[in-house]
Amino acid sequence: MTQLSWLDSSLAAACELSPAQREVLSCLAAGMDIRSTAAVLRRSERMVKAHTTAILSRLGVCSRLQAGIVGYHLVMQGELDLPRAAFPRPDSAP
Repeated sequence: MTQLSWLDSSLAAACELSPAQREVLSCLAAGMDIRSTAAVLRRSERMVKAHTTAILSRLGVCSRLQAGIVGYHLVMQGELDLPRAAFPRPDSAP
């Protein structure tokens, strides 16, 4: 059994996430915290926390870091997009 055997089962379980959970997962993959995720997705922090808890349970992982790793792998496979608002264009002025 490999050290990352949890990753394979988590990647398989990711297809069961709701669209809203996939949005939150993309923010986790981008390394965003709860507050930033809520701002980018225009949802309450409470809702983001609820989605995060559901994501951790569905993926069978125990931390936001592990969920972010799953999300990152999905991004690299082209199955998940990073949130555009999390990465403003360099030429955009505040």
